[in-house]
Amino acid sequence: MRPPEKLTIDTPEQVALEFPLAGAGSRFLLDSFLQKHGIAAKAVRGYERIAYGHIPAAWHVYSGEADCCIAVRAAAQVFGLGFIPLLSERYDLILPEAYLDLEAVQIMLDVMNRVGAIDAVAAASDMIALGAMTALKESGKRVPEDVAVIGYDDTAGEIGLTSVRQEWTRAGKTLASKVLQIVNGKKAASEQLPVQLMVRASSRG
Repeated sequence: MRPPEKLTIDTPEQVALEFPLAGAGSRFLLDSFLQKHGIAAKAVRGYERIAYGHIPAAWHVYSGEADCCIAVRAAAQVFGLGFIPLLSERYDLILPEAYLDLEAVQIMLDVMNRVGAIDAVAAASDMIALGAMTALKESGKRVPEDVAVIGYDDTAGEIGLTSVRQEWTRAGKTLASKVLQIVNGKKAASEQLPVQLMVRASSRG
């Protein structure tokens, strides 16, 4: 991991200048390729359809609603789809300089700097977990023998990913109820919903 670098951003216009890929990266990539090869967007059937996320995009291909999509490798792996790499991108972690000395941030940076010493990864989503599995395997690590991997959302159980399952329907109804309470001027109390750990091959040593 590269050492922290100071980045000065003063205005929204400067953000657009410094980060030309801000927004829908997949759409930007598609437009770039179309422009490079002189293909008009209107000549691509389905161009106007937008999937809000890599997993939803891959699902449209899996369900037969689309012939292909632009998404990360992990999304293709969730549904067992073929994957043709177009490019590799560098991802940066950006945070206010004032946060750099916080204990939690220092712990996170320490973990990132000693990736070779970790024996488990708990990801915030299954897509991230699948991406981690790919990176681990490419670096010569075995899953789960060397590093156990756990995701969240339970969308990739068919490929053996251990994950945390939550009740989407109940969560949606609860969220809608809380929003309505706030709209009606009432106080919405925090509520913890039950989840279930689905243990599979990615964490069994």
